[in-house]
Amino acid sequence: MRQGSGVRPVHSICRCIAVASFSLVISCGDLTAPYALQGTYLLVEENGRALPADPFPPDGCCVTLSGYFAFTGTAYLLRTIYQEKGSEFAFFNAEHGSFVRTDNTVTFTRAGGGGLSVPYRLSPATVSDDGTTVTVTFGDETADNIRARFQRCASC
Repeated sequence: MRQGSGVRPVHSICRCIAVASFSLVISCGDLTAPYALQGTYLLVEENGRALPADPFPPDGCCVTLSGYFAFTGTAYLLRTIYQEKGSEFAFFNAEHGSFVRTDNTVTFTRAGGGGLSVPYRLSPATVSDDGTTVTVTFGDETADNIRARFQRCASC
């Protein structure tokens, strides 16, 4: 190849493309990092049943009407609303505290509650790879009574 012809050998062009691609990946950061766990996630099912539902039919005392998980910074708020079976009496339970996310696992530290203020006894939660779903088990006596699935709310 003549010097000054303006034509570069193919291997030089490939090398330039590889360096540019590598630089782009470095400037974008870790492209495999998990989605941020921020915002509101609505309770969509308990123990495989869509809401409203009794997670323990036919012996359960109450029907779960709704609920949500809100994540802000390193803080969480979990709130659920129930209705007593055979009655119009409705009540809520709430809990707040801090959370730590490691990859797709979230662990919780309770700071307090509201409503009934019964601790949820949260097990570590699992976040879907795309960050749209949080699944956690909890219960009023042990941490494995209810398996709850929360879906990210885009309009909340």
